[in-house]
Amino acid sequence: MSNDKKLSETQKINQNKIFKDNKKAKKGENQLKLAIEDCYKKLNLEYGTKSYVDFNYMPAINQSFITSQTKDYFGKNFNYVEKYSSHIKPDGGLICYELKTEKFMSLNQGLLFCAEYKKQGDGKDQASGNAIERCYKNFREYELCSLKLPYCLYFVFCSGTDFKKGSSILDRLTALTIKRPFNHTYYEKEKGFSSASVYVNENTWSVKEMSSIMFEGAKKVIDNYLIKVSNFEEVKYKNVK
Repeated sequence: MSNDKKLSETQKINQNKIFKDNKKAKKGENQLKLAIEDCYKKLNLEYGTKSYVDFNYMPAINQSFITSQTKDYFGKNFNYVEKYSSHIKPDGGLICYELKTEKFMSLNQGLLFCAEYKKQGDGKDQASGNAIERCYKNFREYELCSLKLPYCLYFVFCSGTDFKKGSSILDRLTALTIKRPFNHTYYEKEKGFSSASVYVNENTWSVKEMSSIMFEGAKKVIDNYLIKVSNFEEVKYKNVK
């Protein structure tokens, strides 16, 4: 068999493996969307009818919003973009909050959290991919959206054999957590730096597990930064602008 034919056969095998892994990744992304929906419902039950907080889902963020944040924070000339309709679209989307007065007038609104799902590795003879590296761009863009916020809550759920203990692929993730351990929720900024909350599971993540992790993280942000509640009778708002 010629070298060209060997290369062609190898490419076909790799393409089949990538296609199969992509199907599993899509399943994981769909599971994450269900988890986001479940978390959204739990947040509304916990806060929506008791503490004047509404929650909204967004599938993407346009560059027009991102550049408005960088310009407002850094000043003019920090708003370069080719197409304002360009956007980032994280796998799970984003949850936003809106604080209201007792008369239900809008007081403040902003981003609450974002979530991604990355599947990499199928346990067979497969070259290590770069699925996780693609989320760095989205995280960086989201970080720019959070410049004026005292927190940044960004979840990345990873599954697949590439993330097994001892794998060098795990070292590609640590920049997201500022070299801190995985499977912890990080939302507070450290000396001005934001970090992602990277959750790693070699097997898979269930809807219940992801929803619970996101819900608990969102609660900490809401209670510590957005509102101060005493028996849900009196609400004091914190300025997060």
